Amino acid sequence: MPMDLTLVSPTGPELRPEWSMHLVMDVALGTSTESILDAHNLQHHQFEAICKNSQFALQVQSLRKELEKEGATFRLKAQLQADFYLTKVHEMIMSPDTDEKVVTRLIEDTVRWGGLDQPAQLNQGNIAGFSISINFGQNDKRGITINGDDD
Repeated sequence: MPMDLTLVSPTGPELRPEWSMHLVMDVALGTSTESILDAHNLQHHQFEAICKNSQFALQVQSLRKELEKEGATFRLKAQLQADFYLTKVHEMIMSPDTDEKVVTRLIEDTVRWGGLDQPAQLNQGNIAGFSISINFGQNDKRGITINGDDD
């Protein structure tokens, strides 16, 4: 039986990796494996497979560096909550009972939060760009000169 794609949440577990930012945080903080398995409803082999995933390992490493640098900041805590709330936002947007003005505002906010409301800027930040300059030197004669045979 095919899956009804209208019921699939883009923020739900069916379209994202099998881990959340909460799992990344727990691993980065060194929470015991038993606690992680219990809190995230995972089997040991599932947890091992997640830990071997290079994308997950990079997220944990990045979070550890951030925690060493700044500690568990208010911003980081807010990011974890926002990650959790995205599912609720999607449910509200998809609900026929939600007022259209609220739906519009939630969509606009989600686009803004995702950074999709501003055009990409070339040659800014860490987006690599290039330019080519060609210098033909100084030449008194400009334009094209064609020499032909006089017959």
